[in-house]
Amino acid sequence: MLVHQAKRLHSPSCIITNHDASIMPNFYENIDGERVPVKFDRVLCDVPCSGDGTLRKNTEVWKSWNPANGNNFHGLQLKIAKRGLELLAKDGLMAYSTCSFNPLENEAVVASLIRESKGGVELVDVSQSIPNLKYIPGLTTWTIMTRELETIKSIDEVDEKYATQIRETMFPPEDQQMNLNRCLRILPHLQNTGGFFVAVLRKKVDRLAWQSAVNDIKTESNGNGSEEPPVKKQKHPKKKKDHKKGFKEEPFHFFASDAPEWPEMKDFYKINSSFPYDQLMYRSTEGRKRNIYFLTEAAKKIIVDNEDHVRFINAGARLFARNNERDFDCDYRMTQDGLPSVFPFLEPESLIHLTFEDMKNIVMQENFPLEKLSESLRNKVQPLPIGSCILVFETTSSDGSQVTVPMCGWRGKGTLRPYIVKNERIHFLRICGVETDELEAENRLLFEQRQERKVQRLNKELEARAQKNDVKEEQI
Repeated sequence: MLVHQAKRLHSPSCIITNHDASIMPNFYENIDGERVPVKFDRVLCDVPCSGDGTLRKNTEVWKSWNPANGNNFHGLQLKIAKRGLELLAKDGLMAYSTCSFNPLENEAVVASLIRESKGGVELVDVSQSIPNLKYIPGLTTWTIMTRELETIKSIDEVDEKYATQIRETMFPPEDQQMNLNRCLRILPHLQNTGGFFVAVLRKKVDRLAWQSAVNDIKTESNGNGSEEPPVKKQKHPKKKKDHKKGFKEEPFHFFASDAPEWPEMKDFYKINSSFPYDQLMYRSTEGRKRNIYFLTEAAKKIIVDNEDHVRFINAGARLFARNNERDFDCDYRMTQDGLPSVFPFLEPESLIHLTFEDMKNIVMQENFPLEKLSESLRNKVQPLPIGSCILVFETTSSDGSQVTVPMCGWRGKGTLRPYIVKNERIHFLRICGVETDELEAENRLLFEQRQERKVQRLNKELEARAQKNDVKEEQI
């Protein structure tokens, strides 16, 4: 899901990893042969939670809610948040968030972080950052309850059977100088939203108090990347080998100077020689490469310096995708995701400039016939080989600045169309100054028709099941 959502950014700087967040590996930078830890200026710590803030869209919450739902999440949330702060640079900011109302998942976690940091972490007042946001301040006191709705006022009252569920860090802090009122509780009825909790924390020191035990000890990687003091190896009986140890990700391979695909792409799209093709990356080494991604120099360096211990899932923006057929002048088509990254390096003669009418006709229709294009555009497109091409529309914004909108196109046998996913076409039309009300209404109608067909199909399935059950009851 994260890979799918991140694609909308079209960012060559984006890297996605997959690890247990509570033991997220350290990242390193290779400087003159020495591995130097990399710290982050910003961390978003959106932790797993009971999710009772989603009660508007998730009606199951009403059936299963219990005040003790957050008890089992508190420990995990605290571990993840502590690891987030460890990865943060001094004076960096971490946003801790949940979609829960439960103070054990919210203020109790924040209070524990502040208390255990011993002055190394503070809550930031962000009330002026979003002036129109409606919320209530964070709580400074709360009640802890069991699943049987018993109230517990102190850790001394915790029954042995709840010892693994209710911890000392869950109770309200005695120190009321933590500024917990700076937390934001976003309630659904305040401005017609879902329920949410946000707290912004600033790290004031290089190393946090709970890390002090390893301050003067030479640390080593524990296999997950986080730093721990070296421990004596203990002998354990041999275990049976696991048949599978999870999904193995394909490694990242960057283009070398002799990459056979590059000259063909460079010549076909007329890409300037200054383009850093060594920042192009692919995953599979067997057969023809399916997708080729472009990464910034910094993103590439992060991967190269950490691929031995970090599980990278996805990175960069997809720039080229392999054509399914081989009878094209270029085996690869350019994608809209990566076009903004390569556009500054394209030679002017490779670009096809559109008039307003041509742009509107091409984007609003799936396949626009070549004979219906304006004469000037038709004369440019007809000599082109079948395959990918770059379309450009230029307009002037309301403030008088020039706006250039590049689009991937496809020159078919007798048509020209934009190679843009349908749900992004309205966005492009708006940028170009086209009224989209009619198109949006058409899309809404199509969506409603699809939903109606789904409901009808579901009802038929339910009827068929009911009839089947009736037959079984009669047989019994």
